[in-house]
Amino acid sequence: MSKLTNIVSQLKTAANELLGRVADIDRQIGELAKRRDALTMGVVSKDDYLEYLRINLKRRGERFGRAIAKNLNQGSRNFSRLERELDAGEGFFGANLLTEFNVSVPITEEAVFFYFGETVIDRLGAALDALEWPADAVPVAERRTLIATIERDNAELNRQRDKLVAMLADAGITGV
Repeated sequence: MSKLTNIVSQLKTAANELLGRVADIDRQIGELAKRRDALTMGVVSKDDYLEYLRINLKRRGERFGRAIAKNLNQGSRNFSRLERELDAGEGFFGANLLTEFNVSVPITEEAVFFYFGETVIDRLGAALDALEWPADAVPVAERRTLIATIERDNAELNRQRDKLVAMLADAGITGV
């Protein structure tokens, strides 16, 4: 009987050790989640914020630019016609440079971004000077790297946890 009691005691010790490892992994996963939350919820620097705006404005301006190119391509680009229209004082560009359609409409934001994107960014940057920006903000590129590392570490910890839980389940211990 003492041999059986000894085996049960060893099983309990092993199970408690595995449960302790699971608890430690859960703690590490929680720490990673806090670090990830701090990175994802933290305020970026003014320069990084302006870069997000720059990318957005550039994309919107590029869509407008493609539409303008398409409209301009519909007209003749042949020398004699262009010379004739220029000599006659005709505006072969029409409204094509301000709208993506050949009609008079108010200038769209996309047109402004296409023609004056960097000026808009400069003006927004000046306006944003009135706001407080963290001096110690983690740069966006570094945040992305740190978040990727956290996600990789988290995935590895979850794999380890799953293995330990499977071992416990094999021993008849469930609910972990």
